[in-house]
Amino acid sequence: MRAAVIYSVIEAVAGSERVALVTTDLLASIGFKVELITFSKPDLKAVREFLRGSEGVNVTSLIPLRIPGLGIYQRVLTYTLSPRVGADLVVSVHGDLLPYRSSSRIPTIHYCHYPLAVVPRHRDLLGKYSSWPWRLYYEIYRAVSAPLAARAAEEGIVVANSRFVKALLKLSLGIDSHVIYPPVDLRDLLKIPLERDREDTILMLGRYSQEKRYEKALEIMKNLPSWVRLRIAGILTRSGLSYYRKLKKLVERYGLEGRVELLRNIPREKILELMARSSVFLHMYRGEHFGIAVVEAMAAGLIPVAWDFGGPSEYLPQENLFKSLEEIPEKILRALRASKSERQRIREKSLEFSEENFRRRMKTLINSLI
Repeated sequence: MRAAVIYSVIEAVAGSERVALVTTDLLASIGFKVELITFSKPDLKAVREFLRGSEGVNVTSLIPLRIPGLGIYQRVLTYTLSPRVGADLVVSVHGDLLPYRSSSRIPTIHYCHYPLAVVPRHRDLLGKYSSWPWRLYYEIYRAVSAPLAARAAEEGIVVANSRFVKALLKLSLGIDSHVIYPPVDLRDLLKIPLERDREDTILMLGRYSQEKRYEKALEIMKNLPSWVRLRIAGILTRSGLSYYRKLKKLVERYGLEGRVELLRNIPREKILELMARSSVFLHMYRGEHFGIAVVEAMAAGLIPVAWDFGGPSEYLPQENLFKSLEEIPEKILRALRASKSERQRIREKSLEFSEENFRRRMKTLINSLI
C-alpha cells in the first residue's frame, strides 16, 4: 500500500512539523510506502534525522527551493501545484483545512491545526491577521481558501487537534470532526526531578512570531518584583527576524537587560536544562490552538500560566488561567510558590498527550479507512 503525507514547508521540527513526521513514521511502521510531499524544499537533514530507521519513506518537494515567509500561501500553492498521486491514502497535515487534488478519489484524512480560512473575523481568532497590513494579506488568502475548506470538509475525514478547534470547525462549517491531540515527546521531560531547587524564573518557548505576544510578557515583567527573571527560548527563522529585533529593543527600552534573556535556536539539551531550572511557564498566545509547549512544560514540572481562551483551557486547572493581562502577575507569583505535589499533578496530566496516544488513536482511524 502507498500513502501520501502533505505538508507545506519544514524549516524546523516544531509542533505542526512533528505531527507530519510522526504521521509519516506511523504509516511506514504499519507497512505503507510513504511519500512525504512538501511545497518548498524542507530541511532534509532534520527530516532524515527524525525519520531515522523508517523504511519506505520518500521526501518530495514541489519546488526545489526553500522559500521564507508567505506561510499560509504556501498551503494554497501546495494544493495548486500538487501532482496526482497514486496512493491508497492521503493524510493532509499542513495546518488549515484545505484539500489535496487527489482527495476526491482517495481516502483522505485532513488533520486541522486551525481552520484559518473560515473562522469568524474576530481579533481573538485571527490573531495578527486582524490588523493591517496583515488583514489584507489574510483576506486574499481567505477568498481563495474558504471554498476549498468547504470542499475538503465534504470529501474527507476531518481531525481537529483540540476541542477548541473542533468547536470552530462546527461553528464555521457545521461539521463534526474527530479530536486527536498532537504528539508530544515527553520522554526526556519526565526525567527531570521535581524535587530539584528551581530558580524564580519564568520560561517561554515557541517560535519568534508575532502571535506569541512575547512583547506583552516584557510589559508584565515591569510589574513583577526585581528578583523574578524571564527567559524566552525561541525558534528563529528568517520570517521572524524583524519581530526578534523588536523584542531586543523593548528589553533595552524597559531597562530589563539584567532580567530578561532572548535565546534563539538553542539545542534540545539546553532547553531541558532551562526547564529543570525554571519554575513557571508563561504562555501569552490567546486562542492557542492546542499548546504543545505548554504540555512540555507540564511534563517538566513547571507550573503553566495561560489564557482561559484556547486549547490550554481544556487541560489546565482554573487557577492557572487568566482572563486579563492584569491578572498575570498574581498568577505568576502564586505559581512560583507551587509545591512538589502540585507539580506532580501537573506532570501526570501531561501524560494524556504522549506520542504513544497519538499513534494509537491515529492508527485506529487509519485502519477504519483501509
